[in-house]
Amino acid sequence: MSEEEKKINFERLTRFKYPPERLFRVYYDIILKHLIYPKISKKFLQNLSFHDAEKLASMIWNNSTADDQTGNNIHRDIINLDIHTFNTRYVLQDLFFIKLPEEFNFEKISKNPVFSKYNLQKSDFDGLFSYDKLYELIRKKNVFLFPKTDKTLYRANLLIIAEGVTEELLLSEIGKLWGIDFAEAGIQIYGAGGKNQAVKAYNENKNRLNIPILVLFDSDAEENEELIKPILRKEDKIYRIKSGEFEDLLSDSLILNTINDRYKMNITQLKLEDIKKENHRKTEVLNDIFKDNGLGDFKKSEFSKLISQHIESKEDFSDEADKIMKEIKKMFKNKQL
Repeated sequence: MSEEEKKINFERLTRFKYPPERLFRVYYDIILKHLIYPKISKKFLQNLSFHDAEKLASMIWNNSTADDQTGNNIHRDIINLDIHTFNTRYVLQDLFFIKLPEEFNFEKISKNPVFSKYNLQKSDFDGLFSYDKLYELIRKKNVFLFPKTDKTLYRANLLIIAEGVTEELLLSEIGKLWGIDFAEAGIQIYGAGGKNQAVKAYNENKNRLNIPILVLFDSDAEENEELIKPILRKEDKIYRIKSGEFEDLLSDSLILNTINDRYKMNITQLKLEDIKKENHRKTEVLNDIFKDNGLGDFKKSEFSKLISQHIESKEDFSDEADKIMKEIKKMFKNKQL
């Protein structure tokens, strides 16, 4: 892995710790893209346990780091993150900005003003008095309370399940142009890692979250859309991108400016006709550009990060991006009513 890839993946690992599936999504990407031998199929990887995926991703990361770079040990950092993420007491402390005793005590918890709003009863715990059970009850009684940077709390109001990392990295940046602050509005984005995984993610979350869910598919996911339609809740929506993939929402000029600015020392400046190719997906064009100019493999995560730094206006995106943002706004406003 390159240093840029490591930075991007580490940022994704630490940006949002809940739910744990997001960590697996990053591990999945690392293994799929960077494991040299043996090659693992997507089907095998989808059945891999979280523990094994973490172990394999850590091994890949560590072998991409020089031995003398002791301060850049992802294995140690992932372990620290893992301890923090999956110790439920720490999770609750992070969510509510409170200090909790190591030993769970129902009487103290029920009298704590932070938890009193949930009207917790002993019978709710089914005899399992633990932070794990408390965490589960809070999720059922109300959707997650996510911390804001100013140490106040807000509710999650909308979950967007998308196919991949591009949407995960760019949607919130695009939203700013349409006056939507995703963090402020409580809009969460989950890059599922493919259209099949997006269906799975919807199935897993539709019954445990009491917020609207928008499932965002690429154009080739017609069969996956049909799988969700029979079980779609009335407050949820499916949007299948008509123009192709999410990258096809990017304007030719935005792509051109991004490449010319980032690689100005490596290649001859590209022209608009190098980007604008009819009947070609943007990812196909980008793959060719990277290959023909000796820029290595085109990687969506790295390029999305670069794109986010060059976004200036709504003109950087197609008309369909406007439709998607309006749908997001509509779902968010409906939740507020």
